[in-house]
Amino acid sequence: MEYFRISQDKRCLHPPIITNIRDIIKRRPDAAAGKGEQVADANVAFIAPQPETDFPDILDAQVFLVSDRMKEVFRMYEPSLRFKMVCVLDNIRGDYANYHIPLFPEADCLSPESVVLPDKSAVRELVLCKERIGPGRIFRVAGLRTDAAVIRMDVLESLLRRGIWDFCFSRIRMA
Repeated sequence: MEYFRISQDKRCLHPPIITNIRDIIKRRPDAAAGKGEQVADANVAFIAPQPETDFPDILDAQVFLVSDRMKEVFRMYEPSLRFKMVCVLDNIRGDYANYHIPLFPEADCLSPESVVLPDKSAVRELVLCKERIGPGRIFRVAGLRTDAAVIRMDVLESLLRRGIWDFCFSRIRMA
């Protein structure tokens, strides 16, 4: 089976910059399965005023957020996946979009062949051990200080069939 890392579309020139992110989530690891009790079920995130704001399907600069449409597809493939709602609001212009923090299950499947910064805050090349992935279709790679969200090919195809393509994906090499 093939897996893909998903992330924010880098072509999005005006993503929202959340000013109160620490009020919503203290640390990125709090957004994992079994650790989500520190995050409220519904949140309001205020964004810095900009002349123009784009709302892509994934935001990942400050915390990993997915759009309503992406959440619905994730739910089809992982019905037990939990989410925390975040309304991303521009108070000045009145623009907003609903996003969700997915509380991804973690898979300890990082291969030693991966190229990772020593503090594990960034991954230059992600390589996974296929025998340690397990049955999950959607998960986060354990042991990293950054979000390495992974989806299986069937989930990716489903997203693309539904016209959800405001995100980036890259094939992951398996070891």
